Amino acid sequence: MTMQEGPGARGLGTAARYDRAYFLDQLGDSLAGLGRHEAAIEAYREAGQGFEALVRYFSLAQDHLAACRAELASLLGGPPPLSDPARSGVSSPGRG
Repeated sequence: MTMQEGPGARGLGTAARYDRAYFLDQLGDSLAGLGRHEAAIEAYREAGQGFEALVRYFSLAQDHLAACRAELASLLGGPPPLSDPARSGVSSPGRG
C-alpha cells in the first residue's frame, strides 16, 4: 500500500500520518533485524514518504503564519513582524 492509497485517501489527520510513518520506520527496523531486507526497504520507503509529506505541511504552515502576521501588522498599522527565528536558522533561548 502506498501513502496515496493509505491515510491521505482516508482523510486521516497530521498526527495519524506521523504515527503511520513512525510505525513504518519501526517496522523497517524489525524486518531488517529479521533478515527481511526487501520488506524493510519498502517499509522505510513508505515511512520516508510520510515524513517528507509532513515536512512540506510544516513549511507551508509556517509560510501561512508569516503571511497572516504580516497582514495583521499592516491592518493594525504596526511594524512588520520580525522574521521567524526557526526559519532563519537562529535558535531561540532554551533550545540548543
